Amino acid sequence: MGTSADNALAESFNSALKREVLQDRKVFDNHLVCRREVFYWCTRYNTHRLHTWCGYLSPDDYEAAA
Repeated sequence: MGTSADNALAESFNSALKREVLQDRKVFDNHLVCRREVFYWCTRYNTHRLHTWCGYLSPDDYEAAA
């Protein structure tokens, strides 16, 4: 059974995705552009983007240090 904390995490992720990928657009140009940009963003989110919850490291760097 899910908790509100689970939903908050998903909402935060989706909000960041929409804000950083869509920016001022309402829709993508086409399906292929959408897939490419979301894939690129997810890869960057886990490998390069710094997160406060892990001491301003990327999740990959945080996991490697553990």
